[in-house]
Amino acid sequence: MNVKVSKTSLFIFGIIYLSVTLITIVYVTLVLSPVKYQFLEVRPDFNFSKSLDTKEWIREAHLNTILLQNDSGQSKQLFQNISTTVTILFTLNNKMTKPAFPTKNVYLAQSRANYSRQWKGKHRKAGEIIKYPQNLPPSFNSSSYKNVTKYLCYLCDTNSMCGGLGDRQRPLTSVYIWSRIIQRKFKLIMTTPCNLSDFYVPNKVDWLPEANELEPPSVNNTISTYGYNPMVKDPWSMSMQGDFEKYFPNKVIYVRTNNDLIYHVTDNKFYADIARQWSGLRDPRSRFFWSWHELMKPSTNLTSRLQGILGSEFIKRKGLDLSMEDVTPLFNVGNRSLICAHVRVGKNPSNPKDEPFIAITDEDIPVLFNFMKKKDTNSSANFFISTDYIAVRNLAQDFFGTQYINYGGLISHIDRQRGDKNSCQGFESALLDQAILSLCDVLVISRSGFSVKAAHMRNSTAPVYVIDNKEVSVLEE
Repeated sequence: MNVKVSKTSLFIFGIIYLSVTLITIVYVTLVLSPVKYQFLEVRPDFNFSKSLDTKEWIREAHLNTILLQNDSGQSKQLFQNISTTVTILFTLNNKMTKPAFPTKNVYLAQSRANYSRQWKGKHRKAGEIIKYPQNLPPSFNSSSYKNVTKYLCYLCDTNSMCGGLGDRQRPLTSVYIWSRIIQRKFKLIMTTPCNLSDFYVPNKVDWLPEANELEPPSVNNTISTYGYNPMVKDPWSMSMQGDFEKYFPNKVIYVRTNNDLIYHVTDNKFYADIARQWSGLRDPRSRFFWSWHELMKPSTNLTSRLQGILGSEFIKRKGLDLSMEDVTPLFNVGNRSLICAHVRVGKNPSNPKDEPFIAITDEDIPVLFNFMKKKDTNSSANFFISTDYIAVRNLAQDFFGTQYINYGGLISHIDRQRGDKNSCQGFESALLDQAILSLCDVLVISRSGFSVKAAHMRNSTAPVYVIDNKEVSVLEE
């Protein structure tokens, strides 16, 4: 007997089939796939349904769906596809965790994205966002080390690779924060390619070890990401679990790494109460600015060099102490604007031992120079380019002419070329370049820890710009 299937039955069957398929896709996407999280504090009446430039979001991040929930984990609400309604600020970093100060107005934004060079580090503001409270540890004083007899020391010497300047500053400051939370005296030893103390000296924290104050580093008192460590099977995991002193009771503990260790403290439940009190440590700029200026002030040598390049009037205007030496500057910036950029090229004839990577291309350079020129509204500014490629310096000289500051700093990778005879001169040039960038009135950075840290050092609320993919945009963190 032949069975006839009506068009209506086929239509219903098709609808059921499509529904099951869609439900399966949604389940796999929202439940089984890995998730990136970003927590934001927002106003209770924040309009999550306000529209925005959705095409740009879709083109850059391919965002699909958003889930929002309150901090109690209740009242989940699935919003429509982001291409039509939802707007919220995203910060797609590698590590995203819930802030240590939950309030009733903290929401969890859950998203999935296909990362791209266009999107990386670029953020769009969607409505009014209230930033996290910037509660930082109390400034260091003489009572901070009362009854403290143990040490935590960041170590960068000839026995291991330390990385470039930004790679060193990242762990250096996080080890200091770590020491404050676990109540150990902080010390710093950086002797390669030469002593950091030739250029920066202790500010509020006396991080310079005295003679015989510390027992020497050994395999038994050093936490390291370089090679085998017999102290513990996995020192980094151990340092995130419970009381630090339980696993590392030694009087002196050295740390060799170029990793940021901030999450070893903020994600450790044993120190959760302190992390809540010091919630500002979760903001990269706040924690670096605070910790760097707790630790460092330019030495007389470095200040004298800055004066000799930029002039005493400019140095004084930026709030730095003048050196005792009265020097005639190469460029007397005075009250004129200083417009700067960092151009990181990677491996090139001037920097042959660096890694080959694409940070800034030939097509980015004219975009950058034209942007900088437009910022000179009075046609009187000075321009400075910190770069790892002499050809870029020459292009800047041709483009900006007599307004360009070129003090002739040696281009060198401070770690990969530390065995060169002029390595100390290269170290000084790197520190000078970064210090100048931190003083600039207008700053454009590359995707580089070197200039990111310069941006974090600056005592200014002016926006920082980033050059990427033939576009200059405001850096949002």
